[in-house]
Amino acid sequence: MEGVPTDSESLEQVFHSHGVNMRYLGTVFNEINEKELNHLKLLLEREVIFRSAKHIINEQLRETPDVYLSSVLSHMLNIILAPFPFIDQMNEGKIEFIDQTIQALVKESFEKQNVEEKT
Repeated sequence: MEGVPTDSESLEQVFHSHGVNMRYLGTVFNEINEKELNHLKLLLEREVIFRSAKHIINEQLRETPDVYLSSVLSHMLNIILAPFPFIDQMNEGKIEFIDQTIQALVKESFEKQNVEEKT
């Protein structure tokens, strides 16, 4: 088939060349009923997921102080890309997040110092 998009960029070009805004990805997805267009449905589905993830990640990063950006970004990517068994282990508390930022290490050091001074 000629003119069928194969990636995000060509999908966006097709949408815009027909005057359709990308916010209608879900509507277009729901309108596709033909079996031979399953690859297009998969592409639309992926596009919706990645665009949604991008908005969520950007919102989290805007609300995060600079010193925690790398931790928040790695956490968000782990949520999206981690294998399901790993996510299950995190949810069950078998794996815990350890804050290794400089601020956390300094705070821990001061707390230890205060405990030693009190004893």
